[in-house]
Amino acid sequence: MDSFEFHGPVKVLFGKDSIEKIGGEIKNSGIKKVLILFGSGSAKKNGVYERVKKSLSDFGVADVELWGVQPNPLVSKVREGVIIGKDAKNG
Repeated sequence: MDSFEFHGPVKVLFGKDSIEKIGGEIKNSGIKKVLILFGSGSAKKNGVYERVKKSLSDFGVADVELWGVQPNPLVSKVREGVIIGKDAKNG
């Protein structure tokens, strides 16, 4: 395996109205498009999906989606996400 370094700072938003802040936080970091990963559909059932999409839209952040992501996903699902991300970047 090749040697490498990875630096992945993480900012966690937690608490009331955190979802509504997502779009602004992403925009302020200079990101213009995101890949959103979802599981089996509970995000739509509980309203989180619509709130996330609205926040992103309100701040002009584009998105693409990958549904059906499970904990410890198969390599095939990860590759699907890579393809979606690359296509979105190039398209």
